[in-house]
Amino acid sequence: MVVLILDFLHHPVEPELAEIYLHRFLRVFAFGLINVFVPVYLLKIGFSFQQVLSYLLIQYLTFMAFTPTSVVFEQKKGIRNAITWSTFILLAAFFTLFTINNYHWPIQFIAFLFGIQWALYWTPININFARNAGKRTGVRVGAYFSIPRISLIIAPVLGAYLISFYGFNLALAFAFFTLVLSLVPLFFSKDFKIVKRVSFKIFFKRQERYFLMFFIQGLIDSGVILWPLFVYFAFSTYSSIGWTVSARFLISTLFPLFIGFLTDKISKKSLLAVAGLFNALVWLLVIKATTFLEFIVLSLALGASLMLINVPFFALASKKALKEGLVETIALREMLLNAGRIFGIIIAILTLNLYHVFILIIISSLVFSFYWLKS
Repeated sequence: MVVLILDFLHHPVEPELAEIYLHRFLRVFAFGLINVFVPVYLLKIGFSFQQVLSYLLIQYLTFMAFTPTSVVFEQKKGIRNAITWSTFILLAAFFTLFTINNYHWPIQFIAFLFGIQWALYWTPININFARNAGKRTGVRVGAYFSIPRISLIIAPVLGAYLISFYGFNLALAFAFFTLVLSLVPLFFSKDFKIVKRVSFKIFFKRQERYFLMFFIQGLIDSGVILWPLFVYFAFSTYSSIGWTVSARFLISTLFPLFIGFLTDKISKKSLLAVAGLFNALVWLLVIKATTFLEFIVLSLALGASLMLINVPFFALASKKALKEGLVETIALREMLLNAGRIFGIIIAILTLNLYHVFILIIISSLVFSFYWLKS
């Protein structure tokens, strides 16, 4: 691993990429302080399990629905402006969320704000990265996933400590400051606007073979979204959530750099086939887990399996995006990922049982593996 880190450092990183890495590090740290605890926070202030799931559903439905609109915004205002607007909408979303008892904001409105900011954020930041990734795409993607997660080794545990002993207000203040600070690196380089005419129709014809795989990746993500609730139902403390999430990000901090290195050396499709099998095994063991130690170990394994999927698949998508339509590929990827997340959350709402979602993830992971094995 040391050799891989030195290899990454040996090759100069373009200023634009360095700015993206620093921005992502700060933003992810802010999120790690409080966002992972939001579903449990809603439960604790009196919302039902079904209402919390509906909140998550609205959030991701909004994200998916407004992704095409975000592309139009980016064309008119630029990538940096879109990210800046998303950050200030995020600040407003967090403010409404943590003052809900005082001002009685509708929970649907709060979910809508979170969904809008995601739509304005993920497409432009991924476009900005993909166009600057260069030839060593695997290593660059590995760093794109790895560097932000360094902050998440400590952020969830720190957030749990602040929330448990001082309440949400102090954690929120830290998060607000860090979110605003995360914008600073983006202003060191020139803004970028999408000038090419965007055609989703053309992309649908070229990329339809990947639609199901993006959808399955989103479905797998739904398990991660629901993970804090799963841990809370098992152990009933913020600290248990903080430790399991930090464990997941501990392995997903160093592992992406290794996977990125492999992605540049061997077949991405072979890595994805292995990833699907490994992910299915991890979620099968999650269903059987009972002790806190088992949850910690499986959190580490989950971090590894997710990176084994995310890094090579995003590297593959980034390369194809540059050839077949940068904006179309990234935007439709986000929409299909959200469709998968939404499907997983809907299953949870209909059954009120997280195990049913996990079983669906196991089956989908096997389909994912078989697809890449045969492609």
